[in-house]
Parts: sequence; C-alpha cells; structure tokens
Amino acid sequence: KWFNSAIVRAIALFYGSQSMEHIQIFKIIIALMVLINPLSAAPIFLSLTPYNSARERRKIAQTASITVAITICIFALVGDLILRFLNISIGSFQVGGGILILLIAIAMMNAQPNPTKHNPEEAQEAGQRTSIAVVPLAIPMLIGPGSISTVIIYASTAKNWWGVAEIMLAGLVVSIVC
Repeated sequence: KWFNSAIVRAIALFYGSQSMEHIQIFKIIIALMVLINPLSAAPIFLSLTPYNSARERRKIAQTASITVAITICIFALVGDLILRFLNISIGSFQVGGGILILLIAIAMMNAQPNPTKHNPEEAQEAGQRTSIAVVPLAIPMLIGPGSISTVIIYASTAKNWWGVAEIMLAGLVVSIVC
C-alpha cells in the first residue's frame, strides 16, 4: 500500500496541481502491468512458436494483445453484473482476489512460475493447436484470474462511467505494451 501511495505522490508532484482522481489511471496501469507481466510470457511465447515465421509470430502477438484489451474492456463493463448474477458480494470477491494475488506474489518471490497461468499440459496442448494467440497465450498466460479480478474490483469501485473508461483506457495502454 505504501508503494502505491509513493507512486501516486511522485506522479502528483510531476504533474503539478492535478487532482488525485486523475492519477487513478496510472495506478491501474501499474497494477495491470505487474499482474499481466508480458516479459514473463515472452519465453513461453517463443517456446510455443519455434516453427512460426517472424510474420506469423507478429500476427499471433497482435491477436493476443487485442484479446487482452477486449477481455479487460468486457470485464470492466460487465464484471459487476456477473458478480451480482452469481450473488457474490464485492467484499468477498476482494478477499478472494487478494488471496489469489498473494499466492502469485509468493510464487514470484520464490522464483517459481505463476501457478495460475501456465502448466506443462497446456504447453503440450498448445503445441498441437493451429492458433495459440487467444488460448493459452492471451488467456490465461497474459490476462489470468488475478488480472481479471483486479479489473472487476477496480470497475466495481468506480464512481461513474469515467472511472470505468479509465480502466478500459488503462487496459488499452497495457495491451499495446504487451
């Protein structure tokens, strides 16, 4: 928590007198970049596409990036409705999402691969697929359960449509970086 407030204060100093509400998009971008972590997906991407040409790899990467953006936008818009339909309170979802992110962080600290993203069975199945851009590359390797729960939590705490638009804009920025 102190790290997020330090980042927000640094950005506020850099941008001057802008209100803290406008800084929210930077927090969302940082959170999604940490959870999506496109650099960790690069070796797996290369191992799944050893026989593809550079043009095919570029196309697969673009499709995966577009899928990440679409997934973030969909869950930002309808994530809260899904939770209400399933009768899950946002508090319960925050606790579950927090535990999931804690497990991901512990795995990262122990230099272990993220348990929610990729396993050997998926790698073998992906090798047999003709297109790996959407599954398993975009979902769940890039945007997994931790990222989706973060998007839903941010969207549910948004005060208005501009807050949801900020989440979608942050998702577009992150997908471009991916």
